Amino acid sequence: MIEQRKDKRYDVSVTAEVFLPDRVLEATTRNLSRSGVCFECEPLLQEGATVAATLYLTVDGIEDAATAPLKVTTQVQWTSELDDARGLVGAQFVNLDEAGQKTLDRFLSALGE
Repeated sequence: MIEQRKDKRYDVSVTAEVFLPDRVLEATTRNLSRSGVCFECEPLLQEGATVAATLYLTVDGIEDAATAPLKVTTQVQWTSELDDARGLVGAQFVNLDEAGQKTLDRFLSALGE
């Protein structure tokens, strides 16, 4: 199968929180792009679900005090179970505003250097 992604993915692990109606899940990212994210979390989310998330954009584990956490709304595109009851969740950003896109672009460009 040929991947038809429009945006480059960056392998980066940042802390994230995924907000469900009844609780908040701790998650980490596997990769990140201008248009989406791959989370590792427990439990596995449902494909098609729309969930809010906060990404704590850090470089080498150091959070930039000048950069507020990135709050995003995502739609789950795919899921995959891992061996340890955790799962991978591929999600596309929905309605990312201009300020959020600029924050994300700055972060991704710093990773590409």
